[in-house]
Amino acid sequence: TEGEGETERDGETEEELTGVVVQGDTTWIKDRQAFFVTSGQKVGDPAALVTPENPREELLAALEEAGSLLSQLHDLQNLSVQAEAVLTTAETIQTALTTVDSVFSGPEGKTARELAKLAHLFAGIGEELEIMANTLARLRYFERRLEEAVAGLEGLHLLVRLGIIPELPGISGDLGRKVSVLDGQMEQVVEKLRRHARALDDFINRFNPLVQTLMAWRERSLALSESLAVFNGLAGEDGAKLADLTAESLELFAQLDSSGLRAEVDALAGGLGGEKIDFGMVLEQLEAFKEALPKMEDEEIGRTLSLLDGYLGGEAASGETIRVFVNSGYNEAEARQAIEEYFAAGRVEMEVLPAGVIQPDIRGELTRLLQDIRGVVAALLVVIFGLLTLLLDQAPVMALFHHMELVVPLATGEKTKVKRFFYHRLLPRFYALTGSGLWFWLVYRLSGAHIPYLSGKDFLLAGALLGCGFFLAAEKFHRLNLEEIIAGCALGLSFTAIMREIVIPAGRPGLLQFLNRWKMVMK
Repeated sequence: TEGEGETERDGETEEELTGVVVQGDTTWIKDRQAFFVTSGQKVGDPAALVTPENPREELLAALEEAGSLLSQLHDLQNLSVQAEAVLTTAETIQTALTTVDSVFSGPEGKTARELAKLAHLFAGIGEELEIMANTLARLRYFERRLEEAVAGLEGLHLLVRLGIIPELPGISGDLGRKVSVLDGQMEQVVEKLRRHARALDDFINRFNPLVQTLMAWRERSLALSESLAVFNGLAGEDGAKLADLTAESLELFAQLDSSGLRAEVDALAGGLGGEKIDFGMVLEQLEAFKEALPKMEDEEIGRTLSLLDGYLGGEAASGETIRVFVNSGYNEAEARQAIEEYFAAGRVEMEVLPAGVIQPDIRGELTRLLQDIRGVVAALLVVIFGLLTLLLDQAPVMALFHHMELVVPLATGEKTKVKRFFYHRLLPRFYALTGSGLWFWLVYRLSGAHIPYLSGKDFLLAGALLGCGFFLAAEKFHRLNLEEIIAGCALGLSFTAIMREIVIPAGRPGLLQFLNRWKMVMK
């Protein structure tokens, strides 16, 4: 949008200001009055009158019109073929008229056979004239379409020159180069189309007098052909007029420069664009602009400009850029020093990004995809390994924690209530919570697993919750032999001995049972 207007404050006159939409769209603007914003984001005094402009819609309409005109230009590819057909038809008619003229100029008293031959010749010439007239009419139609295309492209080129296409000030990179190339090639296309339009118009105008004379000749020949069945000679009034028109047509054919016209036809056969004009690129760029413009809002355009301004830091150009691919264990300070010495400048900005992010290619994208897949697979293996650890190793231990009053008996009394709550209730749950959470987090860190939007803290929390769930359902996963545990307690075995000699050996084969083999006494 552009804010236009003047505001007088303290004897000063503000100049015309221009801004961009950063929220919403220009179609939302109903009140043209703009106001100052005071502290607290409140509306202040009137500031100016706003004139909203939406060059995006104007450009979209121009692009649609130009696209339709350019698509019609493909029909002009057969101009050379049709022009060649006109010349061939003209030569055929000239040969036939020469025969007719010889008949008119010959001695009187032609036989009936010659009259029939002449009537048949008149009919054939009439058909050729009809074909020639239709072909010239199609050429005239293509000439009008070509003139419309030239007018549409000139309008689009004018819009580009006037700056209706949103330009990003200070951009001199690939986008600016493409816009410059598009402007230059559009100018070449317009000039080439204008030149061919003039050549086609001249080609048609040079045939117009001959066509008018030949059409008059056709009318006379048809009238005479109908009268041949009645008349016995060609001495009548129609024959004399037809003879004059035949002679006039032959004179015009003699004045017609067939070689020059064929040279122009060969020029048209070369196409509408020269070797320096990439006509397909122009169509592709116009189609890309037309598809992208309806999807963008003024708010998105304004945010894009803000991001570009923040990236450039207010400078007119981004400066020189060098891309260096290094190993993961490089020294950032040494790399910065080497870059500063290379540029011989004190201000150097360095940004570290993964390979293929600055300038993506197939190899970089494939490497990134494989890294993501490897991280996700490793994360799934972490979850599976954690579940197996809880099921095979920790299920017997957590099942025993439900009978702590049996293996760790405490005396009754007020003083032992706290110990009983700590050993029988709090400690088993704390073990399940912290042990499972730390185990999941440790395996996640060591395996290098990675899942988008999940971190090590998330795995720590998930492991803790999973451990609590296993603790509550531990006796369903592993049923203890309480008789053996009671017998061990009767023998005076400690909690550690009961765990090593009775509980762990009775569990499923796993890592804990494998490590416990060297600690067992009763093997």
